[in-house]
Amino acid sequence: MASVRRKPSSSHWFACFKIPTGAIDAAGRAVFRRVQRSTGTDDRSRALQFALSYERAAVLASERRFTEQAARAFLAELQAIGAGPVAGGEPVGEFLRRWLAGRAPQLAPHSRERYRLAVDQFLAHLGPRAGAPLGDITPREVAGFRDTATAAGKSPATVNKALGILALAFDEARAQHGLERNPARGLNVRGAKRARQQRSPFTFAQFAALVAATAGEWRTLILLCGYTGARQQEATQLRWEQVDLAAGRLTLARQKNADTHWLPLHPALAAHLRALGPAAAGPVLPELSRHLRRAISNHFRRAILPRIGLRQAYAPASAEKGAGRRLAPYSLHSLRHSLSTWLAAAGVEESMRMRLIGHENASVNRGYTHRDHAAVAAALAAVPTVATPAEPPAAPET
Repeated sequence: MASVRRKPSSSHWFACFKIPTGAIDAAGRAVFRRVQRSTGTDDRSRALQFALSYERAAVLASERRFTEQAARAFLAELQAIGAGPVAGGEPVGEFLRRWLAGRAPQLAPHSRERYRLAVDQFLAHLGPRAGAPLGDITPREVAGFRDTATAAGKSPATVNKALGILALAFDEARAQHGLERNPARGLNVRGAKRARQQRSPFTFAQFAALVAATAGEWRTLILLCGYTGARQQEATQLRWEQVDLAAGRLTLARQKNADTHWLPLHPALAAHLRALGPAAAGPVLPELSRHLRRAISNHFRRAILPRIGLRQAYAPASAEKGAGRRLAPYSLHSLRHSLSTWLAAAGVEESMRMRLIGHENASVNRGYTHRDHAAVAAALAAVPTVATPAEPPAAPET
């Protein structure tokens, strides 16, 4: 029997009713499970009417009698109760736009653009269905968006990022509208292939060679990336207002999560910055701060790496469909991998490495921490050696 309840944290009543699971018991009867849905009202009588209407609709559905006409009657009944909006009734397009506007201030610019593209592309895929209530969006429709994107040649990683953004949005929809489930969860492309070439860290000797082979702003950029783990854009946009030479630290605005936190200045980096004759304000790298990111990374690869004997062709997109762009092993971003690797080799614990590199996820940090063969072999050699008695000679074959 349908009922209502109110949670201590909410003034609204929740409808409690049974819906069919799709299973049939031994007697051939439909199996039901109990669910709850916010009614959006603090009037108990009206909330109970909602609960009874929901349960009647569920019974009709279990008996395969929930026709289009019955659905219209059900919606009309809910509107007639008039206790507020029907759960999940906000159009999906309106909700996603509103969610995106609220989320945007928390995101870095490039992440904001990625979120916007995911929402725009999903709504374009829905077409007229973008005006449908949130509660009507099914996992099949989200899976259709996934399959369309994959068929268009997008890499599994790109598709999964878009699905993750939609899942975050529908998580909030569940909290706000009492949706029974998140239609975007559990639909990721399975077995997504990783890029064939992964970033490689520089050895410290290579890092020292890079510093010696450069001058001016390029030397400063390499020192910044190597001693702070800053991403290219974070380093090129650093301003003197973020550097406190007296306290021996700088404040870094992390690009991916829009987080800002302080980092200690390595003595070598601090000495270099002091030698520049720091300004009171303005960019630390005034010339490079005006260059496009691609121009900086291309110059590093084509002009600077060859100075230390590293020559590599830019790795284009793989010819294999859906494999995505292949990564060149060495880039400015390799200095970020390098710092994490050097810290690990120095015995710095994982949580401190994450703090210094700016990682929130331990598994991501492990992907940035590389172990060379000698280090792994030395670790294995620490295991005690078992004595192996001499074996008797094998008997001759007959």
